[in-house]
Amino acid sequence: NSNNAGVIVGTNVFIELSGPSTDFNINGIANGRDGKIIYLVHQTGFIMTIAHQSGVDPVAANRIISMTGADRVTAGNGAATLIYSGAASRWLLIGFEP
Repeated sequence: NSNNAGVIVGTNVFIELSGPSTDFNINGIANGRDGKIIYLVHQTGFIMTIAHQSGVDPVAANRIISMTGADRVTAGNGAATLIYSGAASRWLLIGFEP
C-alpha cells in the first residue's frame, strides 16, 4: 500500500504484484544492473503509479525514469516493462500498459 521504495525483486524477471488493499506507488527498485529487464504485472484492481524520479526512494540508483517525464498511472490492473541503464544509473520505464 502507499509508497514502495527499494522494492526487492532479486533475480526475478517476472514480478506479479500482490497484497495491496488500496492504490499504491512504485518509487524505486533495488539492485539494478546494466541491461536487467523486469516485468511488473498487477491484477489487484487498485491503481498502480510508477513514480518518475521519485525522491521517496533515498537511493538515487533505485529510481525510475519514465520516458514521458511524468508519473505513469494505471486505470486499475496493469503492467510495466523496465530495463536498468548502467549509464543513467536508473531504471527506464520502456513499456506501460494501463
